[in-house]
Amino acid sequence: MAGGKIWTNDEKQFLIDCYSNNMEADAIAARLNRSRQSVWKQAHRMGIASKNGPQPFTFTDSQKAKIEHDYFVALKSANEIGREHDVSPKVIRNHICTVGKTRDLQKANQLLNKERERVISFSELYDLYFDKCYSLRALQRHFGCGYSTLMKNFERHGIARIALNERKQMHEEFKDTGKQYNRLADWSERL
Repeated sequence: MAGGKIWTNDEKQFLIDCYSNNMEADAIAARLNRSRQSVWKQAHRMGIASKNGPQPFTFTDSQKAKIEHDYFVALKSANEIGREHDVSPKVIRNHICTVGKTRDLQKANQLLNKERERVISFSELYDLYFDKCYSLRALQRHFGCGYSTLMKNFERHGIARIALNERKQMHEEFKDTGKQYNRLADWSERL
């Protein structure tokens, strides 16, 4: 043996039980406080693992449904779900990636951007651009998008680009009236 920790009989029996229950190698390694490679090598020596290395873990349909419900509806973490199913959080995250959905809005927008244009809500864009007087660069950082995406949304919502000092002046004149700028109709009449 090449300098590793010696496997006890209890550890070997635990390894046999885990492999017979299709427990994922990362979870076994974590419970035994050993590396994944060490677990696989010992399982191979004992004749319970193939020469090709650990096989990918697969879930039953009912397990998949429960995992997806726990992640997307109950908003549990991958760590919590992994503990319930005796697999590593990485296995849960990999399964969630194959589903093609996400609960992270920024990631959801990144996925949607690949399929279609990203739409920023008018109310949020309006509030940040006119009421809070964000610069274009600050808007890009806030929404996590590029200049062209931002300009497409300005055009989609009929929002004109106006210099920062003019927007601040507009904000000051309209803030006490309770009115919105009506997409600049009120302001354009005054110009």
